[in-house]
Amino acid sequence: MIDIKGIIAAPYTPLLDNGEINLDYVETYYNYLKKNGVSGAFINGSTGDFPSLTTEERNAFTSKWCEVADDDFLTMIHVGHTSLKECQNMAEHAGNCGAKVISTLAPYYFKPSSIDLLVDFCAEIAQVNPDLPFLYYHIPDLTGVDFSMVEFLEKGKQRIPNLKGIKFTQNNLMEYKLTLDYNGGKNVLFGVDEIMLSSLPLGGIGWVGSTYNHAIPIYNKIIELFEAGKHSEAAKLQHMIIEFVKITASYGWGGASKYLLNLVGLKCGPVRAPHKNLSDAEKAKLESELKDLGFFEMINSLK
Repeated sequence: MIDIKGIIAAPYTPLLDNGEINLDYVETYYNYLKKNGVSGAFINGSTGDFPSLTTEERNAFTSKWCEVADDDFLTMIHVGHTSLKECQNMAEHAGNCGAKVISTLAPYYFKPSSIDLLVDFCAEIAQVNPDLPFLYYHIPDLTGVDFSMVEFLEKGKQRIPNLKGIKFTQNNLMEYKLTLDYNGGKNVLFGVDEIMLSSLPLGGIGWVGSTYNHAIPIYNKIIELFEAGKHSEAAKLQHMIIEFVKITASYGWGGASKYLLNLVGLKCGPVRAPHKNLSDAEKAKLESELKDLGFFEMINSLK
């Protein structure tokens, strides 16, 4: 049994200045997340820029995260790839390393044309580690694969005994609610940080996202205010997150958001092509806009 609750950060991939992976920084990253009360990490996901990494690099990060993480920290390993064999290889490696959860998204070049084919694909991966919880990673804006997640669970649980839920990264609150209810109100992890507050009245208790690296104190406060019935105050903080995402994305989300980690205490290095690293002038302008928003002041005030 598994019951995933709380905020799960999607880590960025630490790189050296020359673009090579920086495994030595994983322990520092892990300690930062633990200090900020994060429940776990979704490793080698979209935020980690997995399509830009080799299988060997992804396996190396899996090994390192599982090595440094405490037993109470959820290591969720994403093994998605366009090659089923690569998915299975990474799933086997993750299981051998002691990962807590395995996850995959849909193949996104040759896409499954039916939900049955998607279930078949996932079943081939999940059976590699039949005793480990398996979550499907639903992110149709990037994969182009968009089926009903209720139907996926209905069919998937007949074929995949260890299928426990969904990482639900889609701005579709009705589908999210239906999926959450079908799955017994648990293990459907909401993945749209910008509207995290909207998931709370629908029963959301677990979240995965990239901006939890930057703004964990703000999200913790949003949850606290909502639970205290102070909905308008919670909405103001959520609006700040929306503005933060909008401003950052205007500079190119991959490079800009990774650069901003430096300002909250994480030094994860550059991004790989085709993402763009910011110029010094762009960095200064981005920082200025976020300071005008009061973003960093708010984070510091909530620590």
